[in-house]
Amino acid sequence: MRIAFLFAPAQILPGVNRLAPPHFVAWLHPVSGALVELRPVTPKSFQQTHGADEMIGEFRLPPDTTAEDYLAQRRQMFDLYPSLVAAWSGNLPPENVGLQAPAREFLRLFGILSEPPLIAYYHALGSRFFDWVRKAVKA
Repeated sequence: MRIAFLFAPAQILPGVNRLAPPHFVAWLHPVSGALVELRPVTPKSFQQTHGADEMIGEFRLPPDTTAEDYLAQRRQMFDLYPSLVAAWSGNLPPENVGLQAPAREFLRLFGILSEPPLIAYYHALGSRFFDWVRKAVKA
């Protein structure tokens, strides 16, 4: 198993980030965080039709959210990854006791924090994980 990290160019403007599609996926070792592979990608790699350098949308902090709030919520979301990824990679059924609450909180935070223009890319790359998390919420 490896952890993926998308690198997407952004144009940073006051109060908004304009985003292009990912140009690279970094694959990291799940325990050490060491770089295993850095692979160039195009929108087609994710079954998307955007131009490689097209600005595909914008990301702003949610209303009434400070940068400090955003970073705190991001830390909370990243704190949920180890247990969810361990359960998923260990082939635990999503109905397993104790997974529903962390899965629900992960999806809630991911929905708040992720960049809307990149959602299709995240889901294409991690479809099996996201499907499993959604099933855990419904269990």
